[in-house]
Amino acid sequence: MKGLEQYALNYKLYTSILSVYGLVIIGIHLTRCISSNWADCPVWSPPLSIILAISLGLEGLAFSTFTGIMFFSQLYSIYSDTNQIESFKRVSNLRREEKSFIESLKIVFGSKIGLTWLNPFSVPIDVITQNDERITFDV
Repeated sequence: MKGLEQYALNYKLYTSILSVYGLVIIGIHLTRCISSNWADCPVWSPPLSIILAISLGLEGLAFSTFTGIMFFSQLYSIYSDTNQIESFKRVSNLRREEKSFIESLKIVFGSKIGLTWLNPFSVPIDVITQNDERITFDV
Protein backbone atom coordinates (compact mmCIF):
# COMPACT_ATOMS: atom_id res chain seq x y z
CA MET A 1 0.00 0.00 0.00
CA LYS A 2 2.82 2.40 0.82
CA GLY A 3 4.23 2.10 -2.71
CA LEU A 4 0.95 3.15 -4.26
CA GLU A 5 0.53 6.03 -1.83
CA GLN A 6 3.41 7.91 -3.48
CA TYR A 7 1.70 7.75 -6.87
CA ALA A 8 -1.69 8.71 -5.44
CA LEU A 9 -0.16 11.77 -3.75
CA ASN A 10 1.66 12.78 -6.93
CA TYR A 11 -1.55 12.39 -8.96
CA LYS A 12 -3.56 14.54 -6.57
CA LEU A 13 -0.86 17.20 -6.40
CA TYR A 14 -0.39 17.42 -10.17
CA THR A 15 -4.13 17.43 -10.86
CA SER A 16 -4.65 20.29 -8.44
CA ILE A 17 -1.73 22.25 -9.89
CA LEU A 18 -2.99 21.75 -13.45
CA SER A 19 -6.47 22.93 -12.44
CA VAL A 20 -4.99 26.11 -10.97
CA TYR A 21 -2.89 26.51 -14.13
CA GLY A 22 -6.09 26.26 -16.20
CA LEU A 23 -7.62 29.04 -14.11
CA VAL A 24 -4.57 31.23 -14.72
CA ILE A 25 -4.74 30.58 -18.48
CA ILE A 26 -8.45 31.48 -18.51
CA GLY A 27 -7.68 34.71 -16.67
CA ILE A 28 -4.89 35.62 -19.08
CA HIS A 29 -7.07 34.84 -22.11
CA LEU A 30 -10.02 36.91 -20.86
CA THR A 31 -7.77 39.81 -19.88
CA ARG A 32 -6.16 39.83 -23.34
CA CYS A 33 -9.53 39.61 -25.12
CA ILE A 34 -11.16 42.33 -23.05
CA SER A 35 -8.17 44.70 -23.27
CA SER A 36 -8.10 44.42 -27.08
CA ASN A 37 -11.89 44.92 -27.29
CA TRP A 38 -12.26 41.32 -28.59
CA ALA A 39 -10.07 42.00 -31.65
CA ASP A 40 -7.58 39.25 -30.64
CA CYS A 41 -10.38 36.71 -30.08
CA PRO A 42 -12.37 36.41 -33.32
CA VAL A 43 -13.22 32.70 -32.94
CA TRP A 44 -16.33 33.05 -30.77
CA SER A 45 -18.59 35.93 -29.96
CA PRO A 46 -17.91 37.81 -26.70
CA PRO A 47 -20.99 36.48 -24.84
CA LEU A 48 -20.17 32.87 -25.75
CA SER A 49 -16.52 33.36 -24.78
CA ILE A 50 -17.51 34.73 -21.38
CA ILE A 51 -20.02 31.92 -20.77
CA LEU A 52 -17.45 29.27 -21.70
CA ALA A 53 -14.76 30.93 -19.58
CA ILE A 54 -17.07 31.14 -16.55
CA SER A 55 -18.13 27.51 -16.87
CA LEU A 56 -14.53 26.34 -17.34
CA GLY A 57 -13.43 28.53 -14.45
CA LEU A 58 -16.05 27.08 -12.11
CA GLU A 59 -15.10 23.55 -13.14
CA GLY A 60 -11.40 24.28 -12.62
CA LEU A 61 -12.04 25.88 -9.25
CA ALA A 62 -14.20 23.00 -8.05
CA PHE A 63 -11.79 20.32 -9.28
CA SER A 64 -8.75 22.13 -7.87
CA THR A 65 -10.45 22.51 -4.49
CA PHE A 66 -11.54 18.87 -4.47
CA THR A 67 -8.13 17.44 -5.35
CA GLY A 68 -6.36 19.89 -3.01
CA ILE A 69 -8.50 18.76 -0.09
CA MET A 70 -7.86 15.11 -0.99
CA PHE A 71 -4.11 15.79 -1.20
CA PHE A 72 -3.89 17.49 2.18
CA SER A 73 -6.12 14.91 3.88
CA GLN A 74 -3.80 12.20 2.53
CA LEU A 75 -0.78 14.09 3.87
CA TYR A 76 -2.50 14.34 7.26
CA SER A 77 -3.17 10.59 7.18
CA ILE A 78 0.52 9.99 6.54
CA TYR A 79 1.44 12.37 9.36
CA SER A 80 -0.95 10.80 11.88
CA ASP A 81 -0.27 7.25 10.59
CA THR A 82 -3.96 6.44 10.30
CA ASN A 83 -6.13 5.51 7.39
CA GLN A 84 -9.52 6.96 6.46
CA ILE A 85 -11.47 4.08 8.03
CA GLU A 86 -9.78 4.67 11.38
CA SER A 87 -10.47 8.39 11.18
CA PHE A 88 -14.15 7.80 10.33
CA LYS A 89 -14.53 5.38 13.23
CA ARG A 90 -12.51 7.77 15.43
CA VAL A 91 -10.27 4.99 16.64
CA SER A 92 -7.78 6.61 19.00
CA ASN A 93 -6.64 3.83 21.27
CA LEU A 94 -4.13 2.37 18.82
CA ARG A 95 -0.65 2.44 20.24
CA ARG A 96 1.77 3.56 17.59
CA GLU A 97 5.22 4.92 18.02
CA GLU A 98 5.54 8.62 17.40
CA LYS A 99 7.34 9.56 14.19
CA SER A 100 8.11 12.92 12.73
CA PHE A 101 6.37 14.01 9.56
CA ILE A 102 9.60 13.68 7.57
CA GLU A 103 10.11 10.11 8.79
CA SER A 104 6.56 9.26 7.75
CA LEU A 105 7.17 10.75 4.31
CA LYS A 106 10.40 8.77 4.01
CA ILE A 107 8.42 5.58 4.57
CA VAL A 108 6.09 6.51 1.71
CA PHE A 109 8.55 8.03 -0.79
CA GLY A 110 11.90 6.46 0.03
CA SER A 111 14.87 7.35 2.17
CA LYS A 112 16.35 10.40 0.46
CA ILE A 113 14.52 13.72 0.52
CA GLY A 114 14.67 15.30 -2.89
CA LEU A 115 13.02 16.17 -6.15
CA THR A 116 12.74 12.49 -7.04
CA TRP A 117 9.79 12.35 -4.65
CA LEU A 118 7.85 14.44 -7.17
CA ASN A 119 8.84 12.29 -10.15
CA PRO A 120 6.36 9.46 -10.66
CA PHE A 121 8.83 7.59 -12.89
CA SER A 122 11.63 7.38 -10.33
CA VAL A 123 12.14 4.14 -8.45
CA PRO A 124 13.32 4.58 -4.86
CA ILE A 125 16.75 3.00 -4.52
CA ASP A 126 16.60 2.59 -0.76
CA VAL A 127 13.17 2.27 0.87
CA ILE A 128 12.66 2.27 4.63
CA THR A 129 9.83 0.04 5.82
CA GLN A 130 7.73 0.33 8.98
CA ASN A 131 10.23 -1.76 10.98
CA ASP A 132 13.25 0.30 9.87
CA GLU A 133 14.32 -2.49 7.53
CA ARG A 134 16.00 -1.33 4.36
CA ILE A 135 14.99 -2.75 1.01
CA THR A 136 17.39 -2.06 -1.84
CA PHE A 137 16.25 -2.25 -5.44
CA ASP A 138 18.59 -3.07 -8.29
CA VAL A 139 18.26 -0.24 -10.76
